[in-house]
Amino acid sequence: MNWKGVGFVASTVVMLGVANLSLAVDGRAKHAPAAKPLPTIAFSSPADESNVSATVPVRAVATQVDKVHSVTFYVDGVQLANTKGPGGSFKWDTTKVGDGWHTLSAVGKDANGKSTEAQVAVMVHNFVDKSAPKIAITWPTDGNPKSGWLTTRVHAVDNIAVTSVETYIDGKLAATSSTAPFDTKWNWNKLTKGPHTIQCKAYDAAGNTAISPSYSISK
Repeated sequence: MNWKGVGFVASTVVMLGVANLSLAVDGRAKHAPAAKPLPTIAFSSPADESNVSATVPVRAVATQVDKVHSVTFYVDGVQLANTKGPGGSFKWDTTKVGDGWHTLSAVGKDANGKSTEAQVAVMVHNFVDKSAPKIAITWPTDGNPKSGWLTTRVHAVDNIAVTSVETYIDGKLAATSSTAPFDTKWNWNKLTKGPHTIQCKAYDAAGNTAISPSYSISK
């Protein structure tokens, strides 16, 4: 047997073992601590998919506050405000944007320029409808034959939309329609003999109303 070869192998094994032990010891000594999770940011106001109008408080707060140094707010990608620290707030004048859906973003940045972002979608609704509908009766009018159940027909329009029409006989509600073209049916036979008045009232979604000219009808 060649003992020189055996000695060389044994020596090599021992040396490798020592080297591995040294590396293991060094590895434990230089082992880095577990990485902390990255900071996150979230809106506390307004709520996602909420309706907003006029001036709205906007707030966002980041986790791991020691890492976030500033928060910048955007609406649809346009900067609105910049605040220092891990949390930020400001008052947003929603009249500066059009009615409809908009996206608010909050971007938190750390000292190294790394960022974390949160978004919410909000519905802006600032338009106030002050325009009343217009309404006129097209049937029945003076001189038309009448019997049984009658259908009152109207021409009703609005800048947004008419939502309902009411028919009044002698000032009393006789029928209501909430579907265009807002025809209403009422029982002519229940009227007493003699003259009567017919008039209609239109409503829009904002609560604006309009009353048609009245007609005199006789039974």
